[in-house]
Amino acid sequence: MNAEPWQRLHNMWYCKRDLCEMAWPQGTDRMKSCVVAGAAFGGPIATVRNDKVFRAVKGSIQTELQTFTATGQPLGSLPWHYPGLVHMAWTDLDILVCVFSDGVLRTFSPFCESVHFFTIDEQIKQQGGVIQATVSNGVVALVTAKLQVFVNLSVERPLCIRLADPNLKAPPLAMCLLVSHPPPLRFRSASGGSSGVTADEKTPGVIGSSSGRSTGLPDASLLLAPASAGPLLLCRRTSVTPVSIRSDGGEGPYVSLALSRRGTLIAALSSSGAFKVLSAKDIESGTVIDSARIEVRRKPTEVAWVGDDCLAVSVSLPSPSGESQHCLYVGGPASDWLPFQYSSPVHLVAEADGARVISASKAETLQRVSEARESIFAIGSTEAPAMLCYSYERYRQGEAAADESLRSIRSELEGACEAALLAAAEETDHPDRAAVLLNAAVFGAHFLELDQSRSGGPASASEKKAETATGAGGAKAPLPSADSPEDARQRFSGLLAETVRDVRVCTALRQSPIWIPISVAQLRYGTLPVVVQRLMRRRCHLVALRIAEYAGLARSAQEVLEHWGCERVRAASDEESDDAVASQVVAKLRKEAGRLGLPVSFSAVAQAAAKAARPRLATLLVGEEPVSAPKVRMLLKLASHSSAVSHAVGSRDPDLVLECIAALDSMDARAADGVEGLERVAEAVRDLPLASDLFAVFCRRTGQWDRLRLFLEMRNRLSAAGGVTVERAVQRQSVDEQRQGVALALGLFGSHRGSGEGTAQFAHAASMEQIDLLDAQSLLEQRARQKGWRGTPKFVGLSLHQTLRSLICRGEVEEADRMRKNFKVSDSRYWRIKLDALADSEQFDELRNFAFLRSSPVGYEPFLRACERNGALGIAAALVPKLKDQESRDRWAERLGGRQGGSAAGVAGNPFSAALASAAAGDRQGGQGDQGGAGNFFQQLAGFAFRRGGS
Repeated sequence: MNAEPWQRLHNMWYCKRDLCEMAWPQGTDRMKSCVVAGAAFGGPIATVRNDKVFRAVKGSIQTELQTFTATGQPLGSLPWHYPGLVHMAWTDLDILVCVFSDGVLRTFSPFCESVHFFTIDEQIKQQGGVIQATVSNGVVALVTAKLQVFVNLSVERPLCIRLADPNLKAPPLAMCLLVSHPPPLRFRSASGGSSGVTADEKTPGVIGSSSGRSTGLPDASLLLAPASAGPLLLCRRTSVTPVSIRSDGGEGPYVSLALSRRGTLIAALSSSGAFKVLSAKDIESGTVIDSARIEVRRKPTEVAWVGDDCLAVSVSLPSPSGESQHCLYVGGPASDWLPFQYSSPVHLVAEADGARVISASKAETLQRVSEARESIFAIGSTEAPAMLCYSYERYRQGEAAADESLRSIRSELEGACEAALLAAAEETDHPDRAAVLLNAAVFGAHFLELDQSRSGGPASASEKKAETATGAGGAKAPLPSADSPEDARQRFSGLLAETVRDVRVCTALRQSPIWIPISVAQLRYGTLPVVVQRLMRRRCHLVALRIAEYAGLARSAQEVLEHWGCERVRAASDEESDDAVASQVVAKLRKEAGRLGLPVSFSAVAQAAAKAARPRLATLLVGEEPVSAPKVRMLLKLASHSSAVSHAVGSRDPDLVLECIAALDSMDARAADGVEGLERVAEAVRDLPLASDLFAVFCRRTGQWDRLRLFLEMRNRLSAAGGVTVERAVQRQSVDEQRQGVALALGLFGSHRGSGEGTAQFAHAASMEQIDLLDAQSLLEQRARQKGWRGTPKFVGLSLHQTLRSLICRGEVEEADRMRKNFKVSDSRYWRIKLDALADSEQFDELRNFAFLRSSPVGYEPFLRACERNGALGIAAALVPKLKDQESRDRWAERLGGRQGGSAAGVAGNPFSAALASAAAGDRQGGQGDQGGAGNFFQQLAGFAFRRGGS
């Protein structure tokens, strides 16, 4: 069944397969006159005219960027007006990255559509521009004319860092970009957000990602090969490490560096033809894993790894006829090389399981022959997999002796079946051959199950004894087998299903119009979700959806549907009405999503419609969005503020409502005076009390007091606006500012005086009194400075209660009495303030005189508590007889006696004289008492007015 010639390379077999004939457009030899970039995993090919190569003009002289499938079928073209191309390469997600000498980076889709465009860093222009660049794992490294090294950690936006100075004397001969933690494979979705492989759709070996690894920015370093003999240079952000590689013939200079597709090995080729293989993980040590030598002294045009086993070196050599002879050398182990000749230059693309060779006439693949294929297709092979296939062929021919071949490999039948499956996975370019191998594996599996069922039959007594154990309660239970027939059957069934799935997918991808010649090994390394994303980029939505459905990738299927909707909206012509396009998109997405049982997001499609300058279509589509959050955000982008707030309130999600308000607030901030923005907010929340209250909370927490006051005034909530004004005034430091704030609140409260609203009338009166209090406090501070009161008294901002207390504590009782009279403080309230202030300030003589001045309007228990609190027990004992009822007198007599440590009998015998004597000897200096419970006027008034301000 084997048709490809195998060639021996050291102790391994290699084969070169023809993938396809290249269908290049006629008229030019692209491999000679163009810069060529091929994408891995059977990806597209990009070409653009090489300005350094002379070409005779044929037809149009307009330079174009052109993209093709892996078979040379045209995908797209773009007029090329960008001089100074330094490097062009594809990412693993089929994004074409172009780096220019002026430090500009441009990216294009497979259809030559511009995706990103930005300047990497302004320092690059100051460094004379870019002279060399390379791209790996979505990271760009470049060398400037002044021999400084920069790395940009993304191909979507500028994230540039400058590496340490390598002190180069000349441009490096080669460089290799090492990304220690590459970001996971992601693609830019139609809505502009990033989408990636989810946890349930990951497979070990996914390109650029690993389980449990951070998805943050990668850590990139650059390995440089200096032009002079010496060690390689490993450049990092803060250091440059020499990497010494010694050999018999001296060290360097190294003219080429190649990183394997899996990022584990680095090949360094010196000018003398010596190859050194290093480990990328232990590059600093310079340990040589393997070495080889090639007898070609010219610098190769390209060097690429063939899997992780050997190297492919492309060299152009002069011929006697004057034409260049293009040679490809494949090898490395034990310095063994296989030569291949071509009539035109070739382009090499390193793959996970080999290398792709693109020439002017055809595309080929170089691969190592696996052990499974070798055991089956090797000439004269009698190994178990070969015997299994031979037995199956005899069975197909109807020969009864087919069982004879199986009997000889019965002990190796399970391994033979698995080898047949592995070989079938490598025959995707020969579907008939793959089908034969799959059927042979299934054929052998039937006998495998039969043998296992027989081995699991009745056993001898000794075998039964060995296979049983005593369980709990003395019961006999069979011991579990390490590899039971059921386990083997399940393992084979899973491997068979996976192999059939992957072979079917790879076969479908090789068909028209997709033309992606990807192998099963590449598919498994890149994962199915990534393949689905690449198909979406190629606008092969039907195939992508079928693959996602077939493989059970729900997330990928949902992304395919949304991406199709976006592309359908973008492709809609001006003649198509918005209603027709919306109805078609909604019907299609609902039908497919319902069939697959998947949710679908219409907000992403609506955003694509908005970017296509069709706002009405976007509004129609976003109305179908079932999830509140994306629907509200899209409505905000469409300037449907009232609708957005209404849907946010209807979702009963306060965070979403606040997000709406914050978005409106950011729009309002762009207004010249803020009034226009406030009108927009007021209109949006006009009939939504919940949103109105949340906006008030938002303004409070962000300190936007003036905007909140204006908003409340627009809502005709004048009392609440007055409360906010008072609350703002309390935070002012200046007396004039506080007075102005209260005066403004006074006007707001006054607007409701005639409406019969009690709260507004009270707030109006209280505001007038507060203005008077501020004036009085200001005069007190002036008088204190004139009379030289001790300390620096501060009265402005205190409540009336605190002001009276402060005056009494300072001994300014006359000033306190005058203020009490002016503000009409009641006797009971003033007596409580005064007695607490006298006691706490230890003015005990004044306190005694005040207590015996006249009958107390608050009783004498407040005096007793104040004296007890401050240790004036003598005065307290003298006041006990003034209590009205005997029970209170007895209680306080016992309480005061206990404070002095006297016995109950002694206190009962002569309580007052004992208390007076002990108080005279033990009056202690007073402590600090409480400051009263009146609280701050501003806080009380603002809170009261806002709570009862009404709507």
